[in-house]
Parts: sequence; C-alpha cells; structure tokens
Amino acid sequence: MELDGDGLGVKVNNDLFGKVVEEEMARIEREVGKEKFKKGMYREACRIFTGQCTAPALDHFLTLNAYNNIVIHHPMGSSSL
Repeated sequence: MELDGDGLGVKVNNDLFGKVVEEEMARIEREVGKEKFKKGMYREACRIFTGQCTAPALDHFLTLNAYNNIVIHHPMGSSSL
C-alpha cells in the first residue's frame, strides 16, 4: 500500500509495519512502566492487532479475536462486578 497524503509516497509493507509496531510497543512500555507492561496484556493485544492488520482479508468481526481471548482469560462467573 502507498500513502501519498503527505506528498512523500511512503510505501507501507510488512517490514515498515513491523518497525512501527515495535516503536509503538516501546513507547507504550515507557508510558505505563515496565512492571505494568509485563503484567498487562499489551503483547497479546499487539499480537491480535498485528494479525488483523497483516491478514490477507479482514475478519467480519474485528473484535472476535479479542473477545475469544477475553473469554479464555476471564471465563464466565470470574468477574468481580
């Protein structure tokens, strides 16, 4: 895909996408702190997001992978609400 809105004609490929994702994950880790980052689901969210962005076709329901992950980690009845 080529982005030309800025007049630079940047070609977005899997390598560029991966670099941007790594940079953003590092930024998030700096913002929330190493300990919170390790305890959180940031890497899992990144895996889901990356998978959706690089898939040959979009899922019909973009949140389905995230939902399935939530159900696995927080089965029915485990909520404190």
